[in-house]
Amino acid sequence: MKKYFSSSPSFKKFVRLSSAFFATSAFSYSNVAFADVEGIPSNRDFPNAQYPYAQAPNGCSGPWGTSEVRDSWGPVNFTGACDNHDRCYYTSGSKWNTCNERFYSDLRTACERDLRIPIRRPDPSLSDPLRTKVVGYLPPEPASLATCYRLATDYYTGVQAGVALNVFNEAQNKQRRYEEWVASVRNPTGVRIPVNSGNTLVYNRDSGVCTFIASNGGVVQRLTSCRHSWHSIVYTADKLLFYDRGAGDIETYAVSGQGLGVRLHGYGPGSMRKTWAQITSPRTGIVVFKDDNGQVETYRLNNIGMLEPL
Repeated sequence: MKKYFSSSPSFKKFVRLSSAFFATSAFSYSNVAFADVEGIPSNRDFPNAQYPYAQAPNGCSGPWGTSEVRDSWGPVNFTGACDNHDRCYYTSGSKWNTCNERFYSDLRTACERDLRIPIRRPDPSLSDPLRTKVVGYLPPEPASLATCYRLATDYYTGVQAGVALNVFNEAQNKQRRYEEWVASVRNPTGVRIPVNSGNTLVYNRDSGVCTFIASNGGVVQRLTSCRHSWHSIVYTADKLLFYDRGAGDIETYAVSGQGLGVRLHGYGPGSMRKTWAQITSPRTGIVVFKDDNGQVETYRLNNIGMLEPL
């Protein structure tokens, strides 16, 4: 998380958080890439995630390459303090003031640790008599330590600025969304429809999420914009047919080993009967519709995803 400073001694800290989700149609290509890191697929909504955090820590830095804010000042390394602060902001349920107080404490600890004066003694175990080893430390030189403490105070003042509270709140919201997404990927629930290449489509009507899972359990594709009102989903002839009973609508899509592909055909709301109770595919390319009153109609799903009566 980058530390941004103004020209005054008070420093400001903010991070660019992407809160925009991709606008998609009822079905579209997934926002999830096929790469898999530590069992969690990459997601373009969280491009800089580093599980379990929605945003990977990135040390300390200033804008446009300025030198006011750095990971280190002389022998003092602030990287760990800045990284811990980032992680705290992206830990669900953490407190803004607590994160900042810990940041200040970590900065001062870095000053005390890295400004110690090493005590060196000759090492008789080494063949070179000029070689020495550290056998202890003296306390830091007071003036240097005081200067480092003032710098730590400046860093702390920056993250206590009002803009940093907004950053913290956005980070917490982003972390919540990230954890919800991870949970849904790891524990998909809903209707399960076997499709080609050993994949399974898991449709969760409540969340509007369609997840394609490989035979080994890995996530192939995850669509977060599925319609919440699909009544029946049928796979046949490398295609998926979706029936929205309430809207009287049917849409058909191509399916491959990578999951859902392009939409082949959409009939539109009101174009289909709203009383189909059951839809099955007894053999490849054939779709059977059974009405509430027991009436049965049989269709062929052609190559362009349209239904032809038989």
